[in-house]
Amino acid sequence: MQSKLAQILEAPYPSNSHYRSMPYRPDEEASSSAFNAINDNIFGGILKQPPIRLKRLKKTWGWCQGEFEIRGNGHWPYTKEIVMYSMYPSVHLFVATLGHEMVHHWQWTINSVERMAQGKKPLMSHGPTFYQWRKAFAQQGLPLGKNY
Repeated sequence: MQSKLAQILEAPYPSNSHYRSMPYRPDEEASSSAFNAINDNIFGGILKQPPIRLKRLKKTWGWCQGEFEIRGNGHWPYTKEIVMYSMYPSVHLFVATLGHEMVHHWQWTINSVERMAQGKKPLMSHGPTFYQWRKAFAQQGLPLGKNY
């Protein structure tokens, strides 16, 4: 049986002329479904879904907004939201971009807590902890790079 992520990525790519018109317009349901599929197939279901907001952006396909909340006697990292552009050339670029932002979400909410326990600062970057997910992404047919 095919995974939900594989089913999403089975969609045909748009033609070159159609590609420029940004025909894929995700909605809240598609965003949540893609998040869950990526979470299950790449992250083993460990991520809690933050709000995913769709809006027109300038110069980026999306971002992950990390914040701190006071818990007990300390400040703890949490993901306030993932913001995604509201139009994409294809579902494939949308899923790759969401996956990219989910790696930052993992860095901020999982890896940063581990780092803090070791006396290190929280981290959200395109460094080694980001690229450690590249193989898992490739196994699912997704690229993982700085640009998406």
